Amino acid sequence: MAVTKRNSFLVVGGLISIVLVGAGVCLFLSTRDADIEFTQGPNSVEAHEAKRKLALFDQAQTAKRKGFVRLTEVEINSFLEEEQKKDAKTNAPVRLVKTGVLLNPPNLTVVTWHNAHVLGMSLPFTWQRTMSIAKSTNGWSLAPRQMRLGTLSIPERCWPCVENVFGSCDRAFDDREQWLAKLPAVTLSRNEESKLAELRLYTYIPERWHP
Repeated sequence: MAVTKRNSFLVVGGLISIVLVGAGVCLFLSTRDADIEFTQGPNSVEAHEAKRKLALFDQAQTAKRKGFVRLTEVEINSFLEEEQKKDAKTNAPVRLVKTGVLLNPPNLTVVTWHNAHVLGMSLPFTWQRTMSIAKSTNGWSLAPRQMRLGTLSIPERCWPCVENVFGSCDRAFDDREQWLAKLPAVTLSRNEESKLAELRLYTYIPERWHP
């Protein structure tokens, strides 16, 4: 009987050790710095250019003129950096540090850097979401295809759990997300001449165009 109890304790102890080791490995991988390479770092010049294009786009929409604007990766990232500064929350349990977008048609990857309090420690997390631009009855939205924390790939069934922890940081861009949803047409492709990836926003639905 004593031997049986001892064996049971050993089995339970072994299972607990496996769980703890697994959790430690997941935490280590999810806090590792992801190797993210942007074509160019954000800057005030590109932020100004992005704002100029968006202002012209809004004017064309108001006047009901047909037109579109092209936004490059660096223009988008420069604009996002300035937008984020308006909603900085330094005392939040999960703090948004930086946001970036990688354009890789037909998808894009939204990358957010966070500091989160875990077990009394402030740990860095890099959240990557590869998405496609999707059209639905509610307008345009970004549909997730893959998700990573640091270098750890997240199974689809766990996406809601990760979003519950880090998703609140997306609220800094709620206005722009709602604005994007209402546009007539949005495409992600490559420029005909430079071959660089670009996000194209339309004030109308082009002929012979399919989302």
